[in-house]
Amino acid sequence: MAISMPTFVRAYHAYQLTNASSQLADILRLTRYEAIRRNTNINCVIEPYPADPTLTSAFADTDGNGAPGPLEKIILLSSNGNLVDAGGVPGTGALLSGAKVTSTPTLPTPGNATI
Repeated sequence: MAISMPTFVRAYHAYQLTNASSQLADILRLTRYEAIRRNTNINCVIEPYPADPTLTSAFADTDGNGAPGPLEKIILLSSNGNLVDAGGVPGTGALLSGAKVTSTPTLPTPGNATI
């Protein structure tokens, strides 16, 4: 039990992260397909969940009001599914220099973002 438990915990955390990224990719795809189907801009809103600030909500804002509606698909990511902590993405300078980016990029902050 002592030998297998750390491996199980790592596998479970990897599963949670994979599941969260898959759900977020699904919402982004849904937003894209809705924009193509309607031939208009549709926003994908990613923000802290109002009822519980430890959760992050993401939804395709098909009615354009900036709030999740009853007909809009919404996903909730727990703190285990969030990819970065609040405050910024770590190591962005090294990533940008490694990618040979010469222009000044605009970096979105985690939370309260519309894509």
